[in-house]
Amino acid sequence: MAIDNKQPWRRKHWGNLFNNYRKAPYFAEHEPFLKKIYETEWEKLNDINYEILFYVVKALGIKTKVIKSSEIEMRGEATERLALLCKDLGAKAYLTGQFAAHEYLDESLFTKDGMEVLYQHFECPVYNQVYPEAGFVPEMSIVDMLFNCGPESLGLLMQGKHYTKPAGDIA
Repeated sequence: MAIDNKQPWRRKHWGNLFNNYRKAPYFAEHEPFLKKIYETEWEKLNDINYEILFYVVKALGIKTKVIKSSEIEMRGEATERLALLCKDLGAKAYLTGQFAAHEYLDESLFTKDGMEVLYQHFECPVYNQVYPEAGFVPEMSIVDMLFNCGPESLGLLMQGKHYTKPAGDIA
Protein backbone atom coordinates (compact mmCIF):
# COMPACT_ATOMS: atom_id res chain seq x y z
CA MET A 1 0.00 0.00 0.00
CA ALA A 2 1.40 3.36 -1.03
CA ILE A 3 1.70 6.14 1.54
CA ASP A 4 0.43 9.65 0.85
CA ASN A 5 3.27 11.74 2.22
CA LYS A 6 1.44 14.93 1.25
CA GLN A 7 -0.65 14.36 4.36
CA PRO A 8 0.86 15.37 7.73
CA TRP A 9 0.36 11.89 9.17
CA ARG A 10 3.96 11.51 10.38
CA ARG A 11 3.93 14.76 12.35
CA LYS A 12 0.48 14.06 13.82
CA HIS A 13 1.19 10.46 14.76
CA TRP A 14 4.57 11.23 16.30
CA GLY A 15 3.04 14.19 18.17
CA ASN A 16 0.36 11.93 19.66
CA LEU A 17 2.89 9.29 20.71
CA PHE A 18 5.21 11.89 22.21
CA ASN A 19 2.48 13.77 24.09
CA ASN A 20 0.86 10.63 25.48
CA TYR A 21 3.97 8.63 26.36
CA ARG A 22 6.81 11.03 27.11
CA LYS A 23 6.34 10.39 30.85
CA ALA A 24 6.31 6.61 30.44
CA PRO A 25 9.22 4.92 32.24
CA TYR A 26 10.84 3.48 29.08
CA PHE A 27 9.85 6.09 26.51
CA ALA A 28 13.37 7.55 26.29
CA GLU A 29 14.77 4.09 25.51
CA HIS A 30 12.59 3.69 22.41
CA GLU A 31 12.20 7.33 21.37
CA PRO A 32 15.24 7.47 19.02
CA PHE A 33 14.00 4.54 16.95
CA LEU A 34 10.44 5.79 16.68
CA LYS A 35 11.51 9.35 16.03
CA LYS A 36 13.58 8.06 13.10
CA ILE A 37 10.56 6.13 11.82
CA TYR A 38 8.50 9.32 11.76
CA GLU A 39 11.27 11.44 10.27
CA THR A 40 11.61 9.08 7.30
CA GLU A 41 9.48 9.66 4.22
CA TRP A 42 8.31 6.12 3.53
CA GLU A 43 6.84 5.07 0.20
CA LYS A 44 5.10 1.86 1.29
CA LEU A 45 3.31 0.91 4.50
CA ASN A 46 4.88 -2.54 4.30
CA ASP A 47 8.36 -1.05 4.67
CA ILE A 48 7.40 0.73 7.91
CA ASN A 49 5.72 -2.40 9.23
CA TYR A 50 8.83 -4.53 8.65
CA GLU A 51 11.11 -1.94 10.23
CA ILE A 52 8.91 -1.77 13.34
CA LEU A 53 8.46 -5.56 13.48
CA PHE A 54 12.21 -6.21 13.44
CA TYR A 55 12.73 -3.56 16.12
CA VAL A 56 10.01 -4.98 18.39
CA VAL A 57 11.35 -8.53 18.04
CA LYS A 58 14.79 -7.30 19.07
CA ALA A 59 13.43 -5.07 21.87
CA LEU A 60 11.51 -8.01 23.33
CA GLY A 61 14.58 -10.23 23.16
CA ILE A 62 12.92 -12.75 20.85
CA LYS A 63 15.53 -14.94 19.20
CA THR A 64 13.30 -16.52 16.55
CA LYS A 65 14.48 -15.79 13.03
CA VAL A 66 12.08 -13.58 11.10
CA ILE A 67 11.86 -14.24 7.38
CA LYS A 68 10.12 -11.89 4.97
CA SER A 69 7.69 -13.72 2.72
CA SER A 70 9.24 -11.76 -0.17
CA GLU A 71 12.45 -13.74 0.45
CA ILE A 72 10.66 -17.03 -0.21
CA GLU A 73 9.10 -18.41 -3.36
CA MET A 74 5.37 -17.99 -2.83
CA ARG A 75 2.84 -20.30 -4.45
CA GLY A 76 -0.89 -20.70 -4.16
CA GLU A 77 -3.56 -18.35 -2.86
CA ALA A 78 -4.94 -17.56 0.59
CA THR A 79 -4.85 -20.58 2.96
CA GLU A 80 -3.05 -22.75 0.41
CA ARG A 81 -0.23 -20.20 0.34
CA LEU A 82 0.07 -20.34 4.16
CA ALA A 83 0.05 -24.14 4.18
CA LEU A 84 2.70 -24.38 1.45
CA LEU A 85 4.87 -21.80 3.22
CA CYS A 86 4.66 -23.77 6.48
CA LYS A 87 5.45 -27.01 4.67
CA ASP A 88 8.46 -25.46 2.89
CA LEU A 89 9.80 -24.20 6.22
CA GLY A 90 9.33 -27.59 7.90
CA ALA A 91 6.60 -26.47 10.31
CA LYS A 92 4.88 -29.09 12.44
CA ALA A 93 2.03 -26.78 13.48
CA TYR A 94 0.27 -23.61 12.38
CA LEU A 95 -0.83 -21.23 15.14
CA THR A 96 -3.58 -18.75 14.35
CA GLY A 97 -6.27 -16.72 16.07
CA GLN A 98 -9.79 -18.00 16.68
CA PHE A 99 -11.27 -15.66 14.08
CA ALA A 100 -9.63 -17.71 11.31
CA ALA A 101 -11.55 -20.85 12.29
CA HIS A 102 -14.87 -19.24 11.51
CA GLU A 103 -13.96 -16.96 8.66
CA TYR A 104 -11.45 -18.28 6.19
CA LEU A 105 -9.04 -21.05 7.21
CA ASP A 106 -9.26 -24.38 5.39
CA GLU A 107 -7.64 -26.70 7.97
CA SER A 108 -7.46 -29.63 5.56
CA LEU A 109 -4.70 -27.86 3.58
CA PHE A 110 -2.48 -28.13 6.68
CA THR A 111 -3.58 -31.45 8.14
CA LYS A 112 -3.17 -33.37 4.86
CA ASP A 113 0.59 -32.83 5.27
CA GLY A 114 0.55 -33.82 8.94
CA MET A 115 0.58 -30.29 10.37
CA GLU A 116 -1.46 -29.54 13.45
CA VAL A 117 -3.66 -26.43 13.35
CA LEU A 118 -3.83 -24.63 16.70
CA TYR A 119 -6.13 -21.74 17.55
CA GLN A 120 -5.11 -19.23 20.18
CA HIS A 121 -7.14 -16.88 22.31
CA PHE A 122 -4.90 -14.46 24.22
CA GLU A 123 -5.88 -12.23 27.13
CA CYS A 124 -3.43 -9.45 27.86
CA PRO A 125 -2.04 -9.32 31.40
CA VAL A 126 -2.63 -6.18 33.44
CA TYR A 127 0.42 -3.91 33.66
CA ASN A 128 1.10 -0.34 34.77
CA GLN A 129 0.27 2.29 32.17
CA VAL A 130 1.03 6.01 31.99
CA TYR A 131 -2.43 7.11 33.14
CA PRO A 132 -3.40 4.80 36.04
CA GLU A 133 -6.39 6.98 36.94
CA ALA A 134 -8.02 5.86 33.68
CA GLY A 135 -7.80 2.22 34.74
CA PHE A 136 -6.06 -0.47 32.75
CA VAL A 137 -6.76 -0.30 29.02
CA PRO A 138 -6.12 -3.74 27.45
CA GLU A 139 -5.24 -4.53 23.85
CA MET A 140 -3.10 -1.49 23.23
CA SER A 141 -0.15 -1.59 20.84
CA ILE A 142 3.04 -3.42 21.80
CA VAL A 143 4.52 0.09 21.84
CA ASP A 144 2.37 0.83 24.91
CA MET A 145 3.84 -2.16 26.71
CA LEU A 146 7.42 -1.37 25.66
CA PHE A 147 7.08 2.25 26.83
CA ASN A 148 5.54 1.22 30.15
CA CYS A 149 7.27 -2.07 30.96
CA GLY A 150 10.56 -2.01 29.04
CA PRO A 151 12.62 -5.19 29.46
CA GLU A 152 9.81 -6.88 31.41
CA SER A 153 7.49 -6.79 28.37
CA LEU A 154 8.20 -10.27 27.02
CA GLY A 155 7.80 -11.84 30.46
CA LEU A 156 4.46 -10.09 30.89
CA LEU A 157 3.27 -11.26 27.49
CA MET A 158 4.20 -14.81 28.41
CA GLN A 159 2.12 -14.47 31.59
CA GLY A 160 -0.96 -13.51 29.59
CA LYS A 161 -3.73 -16.07 29.46
CA HIS A 162 -3.27 -18.27 26.41
CA TYR A 163 -6.00 -20.62 25.33
CA THR A 164 -4.71 -22.79 22.53
CA LYS A 165 -7.04 -25.42 21.16
CA PRO A 166 -6.79 -27.99 18.41
CA ALA A 167 -8.92 -27.12 15.42
CA GLY A 168 -11.74 -29.53 16.29
CA ASP A 169 -12.30 -27.93 19.70
CA ILE A 170 -13.25 -24.46 18.41
CA ALA A 171 -16.85 -23.47 19.09
